[in-house]
Amino acid sequence: MPFPFEVDFNDVESDLDTYVDAVFGALESDFLVMPKGEGFLEFSAFDDGYEALKRATRGFADLTPANVEPVVLRKPVCLVVMRCMLGLTPPEWAYFASHHSGEEVPQGSARAIDRDIRKGPGHTGFRARDRPATANRAARRSRMCAAARWCSVGD
Repeated sequence: MPFPFEVDFNDVESDLDTYVDAVFGALESDFLVMPKGEGFLEFSAFDDGYEALKRATRGFADLTPANVEPVVLRKPVCLVVMRCMLGLTPPEWAYFASHHSGEEVPQGSARAIDRDIRKGPGHTGFRARDRPATANRAARRSRMCAAARWCSVGD
């Protein structure tokens, strides 16, 4: 069956349902066939983080650092959820957090934290060798606080 763009318009008009079926039969979601590497976050893990963040902030009505930080520490995927809700890439979020917090948030640190969180549920977002380092903790806190401030005031 040819597609509607391959035939004369009069042919399409005379048999519209057949051509509509041909088009719908050819539609396929790229998301369903997208490769899923190690950093791919499954919907169930994202949804779990989303719901936890939603509960902790009373349906996102009280998005403050005081409410966000404890839930992110319990469920680090909430940090990825916030980033996605804001529509930012990890480097954009690092820039945004640096700009709004006055603290330097390295883009590499933002990428590493985000990637480590997405590697698996329950992952802390910090590699063992980074745990004592305050730079990554400061980066995480700056990003959370900047995001919470931005969401709460629409700045």
